[in-house]
Amino acid sequence: KINITTLILSLILLFIEIYNYFTNKEIKERRLKRKERKIRSTKIKELIVEEKIPSAEFKNQETLATAEDYKDYIKEFGSSSELGLKAQWLIGEYYNSLMAKDLKYAKIAIEEYNKVVENFEKRQKSFNRILFLNNYLHADESLFQIGNIYFYNLMDMEKSYEIYRKFMQIYPESEKIGDAKTKVYLLENNSDLNYLPLKQYATADKTVLAGDYDKAIKILNNIINEYPECKLKDDVLLKIGNIYQLTIKDYNKAILTYQRMIDEHKESDLLVTCYNFQGICYMNLKNWEASENCYSIILTISNDTNIKSHALYQISICYENMENFEEAFKTYNELKKNYPNSMWCKAAEIKLDELLNNLSKKEIKWLDT
Repeated sequence: KINITTLILSLILLFIEIYNYFTNKEIKERRLKRKERKIRSTKIKELIVEEKIPSAEFKNQETLATAEDYKDYIKEFGSSSELGLKAQWLIGEYYNSLMAKDLKYAKIAIEEYNKVVENFEKRQKSFNRILFLNNYLHADESLFQIGNIYFYNLMDMEKSYEIYRKFMQIYPESEKIGDAKTKVYLLENNSDLNYLPLKQYATADKTVLAGDYDKAIKILNNIINEYPECKLKDDVLLKIGNIYQLTIKDYNKAILTYQRMIDEHKESDLLVTCYNFQGICYMNLKNWEASENCYSIILTISNDTNIKSHALYQISICYENMENFEEAFKTYNELKKNYPNSMWCKAAEIKLDELLNNLSKKEIKWLDT
């Protein structure tokens, strides 16, 4: 009996040891997995904070994460949290980047961007939050990108117009508001010919972003040749001029293109813009007299105070470079007197101080006259 009892006790103790062994092992494994998940979550968080777009697949490298990794982070920390919204936006950016390879990703990108917009709206409503420093937490960028996808990729002009208009209404303080207004202007004024010229224009714009400037110019010239009476022609000429000026840096060709736009579209709303860019080109060529003439024309055709004050500032710069310091001095002061609240007034004051400090008394004798 003693032997049987001892045996039973021994077996019980053995069973307890085995149970404790596997239980402790399981606990350790769970703890290890939790620790690994925490480390991984911290790394994912760092990538989101740094606004790293997820990769196609995770290759066990610390700098890479997939869209699924970001989705897991969102599930864990909330879709309406600040980092959750940023992670969702980055997922949208990821699918947006894939559209160059396959347009099927357009629908997915739109869906992912929409989640940012919807979750930001929920965040604002649920907490009755007051927007701080116009921080839309990438919701504005997401909606703007949706508009761009319809405009550039899907060529659905009516839908893109609807999206851009919505963007302007709900994100009036966004940094993208100027771009949205430009798109709305284009869409409102160029619906003729079933949007065909505008669709080619969008293709050219996308080609510029891809860095193929010669191809973009070819597409734009094709619009002029195919649709010589289209409403978009002045925008097309301005775009060609801008490509020559801002990217190719061929200022002479830019000037000729701007001049063609000025000559052929004397009633265009883009006339002031054209003269401004033409004046900049002449400045780059150090043709100060021609530049001064461009800005003098702007003074006669524009009623916008900021535009007129900028034109006076540019004219003063031209006079300085022509070493006509008396006229430069007078023009800077004219700017200060007529447009004291302009953003260019302060710049004029600084330039005036520099001008007076750099000139000798002999050179500024006209001050007494």
